[in-house]
Formats: sequence, structure tokens, C-alpha cells
Amino acid sequence: MACWIKSVDEAKAYLEVLRKKPHDARHHAYAYRIGPTGDAWRTSDDGEPANNAGPPILGALKSREVTNCLGVIVR
Repeated sequence: MACWIKSVDEAKAYLEVLRKKPHDARHHAYAYRIGPTGDAWRTSDDGEPANNAGPPILGALKSREVTNCLGVIVR
């Protein structure tokens, strides 16, 4: 899932909603980039093996020069 965001608070709000459904999901790995050049960013593997989920999502956003976007993989 990917969605457009304007702030860190908005990213956190989307993640909070996503974590409520589906109920059997164990991991919500994500990355986001905010700002004209994507200077504000964060990744999380959320329990997946280190650097196997969040950083690749961030890499996909960077390779396409996408900013103001949150990408989440729910497993």
C-alpha cells in the first residue's frame, strides 16, 4: 500500500489505522519520505529480519524520486 502524506504526523496516523486491520497481520514494514527532496524519512522492519523490509521500500521511493509518500507492506 502506498499513500500520499504531508507530514510525519500524517504518516503515523495512517500507520495507526493500518495496524488495526487485518487482525492477523504480524508485521507492518514501512518507509516514508517527506519534503521536496525527501530529507525527512524513516524506515521500519517491524519485526522482520533487519534491513529486509523497510530499507528496500525506501530504496524504491528514492529510485523513483518519490516524496511525500508512505509505503507499507503488511504481512
